[in-house]
Amino acid sequence: MSELGIGGSLPAVRPRLAAVIVNYRTACRTAAAVRSLESSGRPCDDIIVVENASGDDSVKVLQQEVPSAHLVVASANGGFASGVNLGAMEAFARGAELLLLLNSDAVVERDAIETLERALAASGAGIAGPLVLNAGVTPRIESAGVIVRPEWGRVLLQHHGERPTGQVVTGPAAAVAGCAMLVRREVFTAIGGFTEDYFFGFEDLDFCFRAASAGFSTLVVADARVWHEGHASIGRGSPRLLYFAARNHLRFLARQAPRPRLHAAMRGGVVLLLNLAYALTSQTGGRAESTRAVVRGAWNHWRGCA
Repeated sequence: MSELGIGGSLPAVRPRLAAVIVNYRTACRTAAAVRSLESSGRPCDDIIVVENASGDDSVKVLQQEVPSAHLVVASANGGFASGVNLGAMEAFARGAELLLLLNSDAVVERDAIETLERALAASGAGIAGPLVLNAGVTPRIESAGVIVRPEWGRVLLQHHGERPTGQVVTGPAAAVAGCAMLVRREVFTAIGGFTEDYFFGFEDLDFCFRAASAGFSTLVVADARVWHEGHASIGRGSPRLLYFAARNHLRFLARQAPRPRLHAAMRGGVVLLLNLAYALTSQTGGRAESTRAVVRGAWNHWRGCA
């Protein structure tokens, strides 16, 4: 099955599994994500949807479309990480031992959850992530785990843009994308959940790195597949996304890969240039606005502002 030889049978009594989806103005996509979980060969004991103060008709739509899901309504939008933590608290209060985090714009293939669970049980890892695919005219790999180059700040999605032709193997990774990950309860207990001051972006990498520091490894499972649209709640290439991408890229490196002051300053310049290059090739709000968003994000990180 893989380089690690992961397989085998699951225990007769399976651990209680809860799925958490954070909704922010994506009610119809969230409903589709829930339905994919309901069709899974490995049923979830609880499906928890956190309505993250969308300010629209999301509550009504979700109650109508997916009445089986348990709806948690946040009083304010504290960001994606805050929504995940709210959902995790509810899941653990219901006795969950495994937590599946799934983005509102993602759907799981029928055998994905069981494949992740088998890999997690066999490997002893704390976190398992699937092969994330992006649907298009020709399906492409979005992520098969994440590589971080701490010296100069590069963050790379493994096999990104390649066709899914079997080149990905199951094995350890520095991190996996937060759009879909299966996590043991012990990981949350040990490290305290997602770090909420990221608000949006890089909280998944930070979570995996903090888990590693606490002794929990992360695994990419090649045979588990999840389809992901990406950036449905914030807009691909939007100035708001570009702001958080720049600020949180620098914040993550400062926390998880600190360097001496001169090296950190030089690396910060490289990261700023990388984010500017991305902004100028993916922007939707105009070049000037996109550039300002990146610079503002970097500046607010260096000033220590939100």
